[in-house]
Amino acid sequence: MPRKVVFETAEVQVIFSEQASDFLLISFAHATMPANGWRFFGANLADRNMVSTLGFVATRANWYPAADMRPAIQALRPILNRFGERVCIGYSMGGYATIKYARLLGSDTSIALSPQYSVHPSDIPDEFEDDLKQTMAALKVDRDCIDDNMRIAADSDHGRIYAFYDNTLKADSAHIARIEAQVRLIKVTMPYRRHFLDRCFAETPALSRLVKLCRSGSDAAVRALAQERRKIGSLRAFNIGCELADRHLRWGIDLLERHGPSMELKERTELSYRLAAAAIDRGDFAWPVAALEHLLKHEAADADSYALLATAYLGLGNLPRAATALRQRVQLAPSDAGAWQKLIDTLLRMADLPASLEEIANAIRHCPDRPDLLYRASDIALAAGRTQEAINYLRRAITAQTPPPSRVEQLAILLFESEHYDEADAYFDWYLRLRSHLGRRQLLMGDTPDASPNVTQIRASRPPELAITTTSPW
Repeated sequence: MPRKVVFETAEVQVIFSEQASDFLLISFAHATMPANGWRFFGANLADRNMVSTLGFVATRANWYPAADMRPAIQALRPILNRFGERVCIGYSMGGYATIKYARLLGSDTSIALSPQYSVHPSDIPDEFEDDLKQTMAALKVDRDCIDDNMRIAADSDHGRIYAFYDNTLKADSAHIARIEAQVRLIKVTMPYRRHFLDRCFAETPALSRLVKLCRSGSDAAVRALAQERRKIGSLRAFNIGCELADRHLRWGIDLLERHGPSMELKERTELSYRLAAAAIDRGDFAWPVAALEHLLKHEAADADSYALLATAYLGLGNLPRAATALRQRVQLAPSDAGAWQKLIDTLLRMADLPASLEEIANAIRHCPDRPDLLYRASDIALAAGRTQEAINYLRRAITAQTPPPSRVEQLAILLFESEHYDEADAYFDWYLRLRSHLGRRQLLMGDTPDASPNVTQIRASRPPELAITTTSPW
């Protein structure tokens, strides 16, 4: 039978696929599977195994609000009543709904993968607030679509409820603990798979076995399947490697060498980065250099890895290689002012003033609103004997913000020495006003301001034939 939409609101869509099974599968889509009138969680299982399925799909990441779900379930009673056995299944947001609406749907068996207790801020402990914010931001959740009373309560308890979760993940474990305080759960742990347990059962035969075993009520068989499925693919090895980076670095490196070739590129890149960062923190620079050079040459060129490679080379004292890595970093991330500063520091340590001037000019072109770069450029220009360039950089920096008095004084002296006397006088006047204001503020705070330089003496050295006419540029 073809799929058809049998209920729809602005928040929820329900699709019915009528097949030949003697039980009804009720599935809930996760937050990244928006409604499109055809797709639902477990659709391949329904088609290939001829399983009659009601597929609930949210139109956005709304965690299936009760205001829409209650009328939906009431409208679907004629379909629900045709089946003596009902099995609910869902992942993440769908796992939450699987438990939340178990009683209303009359579920005999519920299969919840990585379910949440709630995503309402008032229901989440402070220690997991950052996890919640990241989840809400990543899914672009509107707070106005989240029920105030959305948390799973005791009145949801019905039938056998299997909750699958990664017990090494603190946030997911905390959700399970709060759900268990309200309803009876059969907990099934799948360590080091993180939140993404749907990937363990992405293949239709695996999902079919999961449903069959949960329906049978054989908890031992269900757990055996979970242990089998948690080992598939490379994600488990990746997650273990990330844990080892902070605890047993050498083991983590060994794991990368053994399992890295079978990992996805994104996983291999991130694990290499984490292990390299951990090694550098421990003062080991040789292995990160070898690992990152291989990664960047043969697999992925990302800005963060180049920045880390530069740190490793600096640790080894190899300044030319560090500069090369930093140039790659700023090429990929040209707005990173910190990387530009690090590159310029490295070039100055190499006593390469021409390259320093070239790169500081590039930095200012890409980060034009950074007075710190302009001040740095003026210092380098002075060191290279390019006084006019230093003056130009200081002019730009000082007009870009309220400047430090010392920089206004520096510009005034440079202008004076370059015989731009009228402009120098204007900056000297501004410097004295800034010093006066700074001195009053320090006195109020109980500090004694530093003695001002003798600006009068500097001005007195002006050739007597040139009259002093102060004209402020502001």
